[in-house]
Amino acid sequence: MRFRLQKAITLAVLTILLTADVVLAVYATRWSGGFPKNELAAQKAEAKLLKADIQRFIKGIPERIEFNTLEIANYSVFKSQMR
Repeated sequence: MRFRLQKAITLAVLTILLTADVVLAVYATRWSGGFPKNELAAQKAEAKLLKADIQRFIKGIPERIEFNTLEIANYSVFKSQMR
């Protein structure tokens, strides 16, 4: 008998919690407005700009490597002349 009472109480509490969760979810989606379309469009535009920046950076890497190796070579020549 005691087990049945515990089971009934547990099911009642679980039902109340699930109902409250559903009510809060409906409230959050209906009255919060969700994502405004212009905010979503702004985020998409920002993501597009970031991707373009990354592509420009990747294309510029070989130029930076060439410049750095030229600097290293010049430093080596300068150092050997100073001895």
